[in-house]
Amino acid sequence: MNSSVSDEMMAIVRGAAAPVCPGDTVGALMRRAARRLGLSPRRVRAYWYGEVKRVPAEEADRLRAARETILRGHAAQLVQALSECNVDPSDLDAFVRDLAAAQKAKAASNA
Repeated sequence: MNSSVSDEMMAIVRGAAAPVCPGDTVGALMRRAARRLGLSPRRVRAYWYGEVKRVPAEEADRLRAARETILRGHAAQLVQALSECNVDPSDLDAFVRDLAAAQKAKAASNA
């Protein structure tokens, strides 16, 4: 199999398990990926460990489409979280700078 396709599919499968929380097992991550991608647990395991010998074009297209859906969902959650913090997503750079400055000040006060 083409290594770049294999690497892409592995990244999609592993990305579908995100976010990874402390205490998550690899098995739990694979089950999450299987559920989100509509694949069997065995197929996810094969992708996860790079054991897939052949990727049908239809499956690759489905996984790419699922990745886009998952990423759009993550983006919507981020926008929602930002709006709850009264942050305009278009002004994200300023928000990140302010957050970094606050964390730096907190670290300095704890030192």
